[in-house]
Amino acid sequence: MTNDHIRPQVGVGVVFLQGSRVFLAKRHGSHGEDTWASAGGHLEMGETPEECARR
Repeated sequence: MTNDHIRPQVGVGVVFLQGSRVFLAKRHGSHGEDTWASAGGHLEMGETPEECARR
């Protein structure tokens, strides 16, 4: 196997705060379904972590 086929997977998480309140979203359709978590996702190729967080 060569390194030509390796694609790193990068996850990004975002915590939204408003005063002492924290925004959580209920997960669905993936691992951890029906649990509460902070917003997050994965980095697209060529995308910066900041761009990913905004998306």
